Amino acid sequence: MHTGWNPLNDIWYDDDNSHDNTGSVVWSSQKVLWSYIYTNKDEFDLGSVVELGSGTGMLSNLILDLGAKHVTASDQYVETLKKTCSDKINIKTFCFGDNITDWLSNATLIIASDVLYLPDHPTKLCKTINSLVCTVVICSSMRCPSIIRDFEANLQRSFVKQLVDNHIIHIIK
Repeated sequence: MHTGWNPLNDIWYDDDNSHDNTGSVVWSSQKVLWSYIYTNKDEFDLGSVVELGSGTGMLSNLILDLGAKHVTASDQYVETLKKTCSDKINIKTFCFGDNITDWLSNATLIIASDVLYLPDHPTKLCKTINSLVCTVVICSSMRCPSIIRDFEANLQRSFVKQLVDNHIIHIIK
């Protein structure tokens, strides 16, 4: 696989969403989002893909393997990403609500999984998403329904949502 990518040593797997160390966990929503994108890959422009809240970088690595031309993994804390991402992936420090920069505004697809779990996330994430023009795909577990409702209420772009394996996938165009 990728240099430095050793999920058995570097990453926790937590299917029951009970682990506290969010940045070093492959959450079930990442697996659901990957399956969704892989199954529907012809519907997405994989020219320049940005993963928000990348955590482990697993999705960024898989998207690169799927054929994305440019991949950027971003997170508030990038230490894990530096260990687990392919050297072909750009790594950026980014917090929801930060000012939009070129690497983000030039994206053709933005993906994120399980990024809606704190009360301030909907407003900050919507500030970021509402100022972009590309497709955004977000997968969320059902652990915080009120936060997901706040997110939907703050979106100023059209979206559709699907329920997949007890997760909500928002496709924002």
